[in-house]
Amino acid sequence: MSLLFSHVTVKVNDCTVRFFACGIPKESTDLENYVMYNQFIEDICEETEVCVHTDSYLYGEGFLNVATPTEIAYFTIRHSDDPTFLERCKKISSSDFKFTHCPEELFGQDFIQM
Repeated sequence: MSLLFSHVTVKVNDCTVRFFACGIPKESTDLENYVMYNQFIEDICEETEVCVHTDSYLYGEGFLNVATPTEIAYFTIRHSDDPTFLERCKKISSSDFKFTHCPEELFGQDFIQM
């Protein structure tokens, strides 16, 4: 069994956050369930362009499954303990997307924390 996950880099101006995500995020709504993303976005006080880069990987071999949040937590710990962890995974793609973050539109909404 192989697990599909992505290493995500979110950038606004000179500020950057990196984290692992299930599957391959393709738009901003795919990131809304991640604590690191939400904490990063909450600090943005004005309308701004957000740039997202994803490197997608397979961990293991065989039948493809999208990594679960529990498996993402494991990968995060593993990468923290061993920065070369991603070198043992198979990189399958990279992608980029941008969106405009407008804090006024989000006023009063709650985020699901993962």
